[in-house]
Amino acid sequence: DASAALLANRTDCEYDSQLNFDALLLGGYYCHQCLPEQDLTCDVGGICANVQWLGYTCDNEYFVTINAGETSPSPSIEIQFANGTSVDPSTILLQRGVTYRFTVLENEENLGLCTSMSESSSSMQTLCAAKGPLLLSSNDIDNASSISSEIVLFVEGNEGLNVTIAVEEKEDDSDDKASLSIGAIIGIVIGSVMCLLIAVVFVRKKMQMSEAEKTVDSSQPVVHAGVSTDLNEQACEEVADVSTSSSDP
Repeated sequence: DASAALLANRTDCEYDSQLNFDALLLGGYYCHQCLPEQDLTCDVGGICANVQWLGYTCDNEYFVTINAGETSPSPSIEIQFANGTSVDPSTILLQRGVTYRFTVLENEENLGLCTSMSESSSSMQTLCAAKGPLLLSSNDIDNASSISSEIVLFVEGNEGLNVTIAVEEKEDDSDDKASLSIGAIIGIVIGSVMCLLIAVVFVRKKMQMSEAEKTVDSSQPVVHAGVSTDLNEQACEEVADVSTSSSDP
């Protein structure tokens, strides 16, 4: 109804808001930004989209139909979005860090969908699923695309019947390491220069303090220890009198 349709764009999700959370479910919303645990609705990394009264779809889920029976005029693998819309496999780009679900629908020959990946440097592992989901985790995608940036989905027992799906390019770790190395070098250089400047300033202050102490010492009068100033003045007067008397005829 009209009132339920108005709930689609509600963003006042606070616990004390006027939004009726029961009305969301009664209004056919199973995926809504105000409903809790939305990150658990789809497989890892997927984003859900509500389909009112029917449920929801995930952008990391596909349905696969294998047409390879005796009645099929041309064997093929058909991939659809969760809403039933057919999709060209060449337009799919698998993101790293996301788990993808390829649900294989029932077919005449009960054939499964498979993919191969490198388990180690010398061995390959094949994953298959029939009448159910073929789950490709982020690790599976990394292993399956370890040699090239794509994975191949093929029909069980018939590797010639396949589709190729592109995978997001890996980030170049060497660029990150190079940038970190350059940053570390710059940090070391700046730190060394700062230490040198601090040392120079400290030495100059010490030299200035030493020169100031020498200037103060040279400006003070010399006073002989143990002799008072009055005695010195009296001695000087006596010497002056003797000199005067000796100069008279």
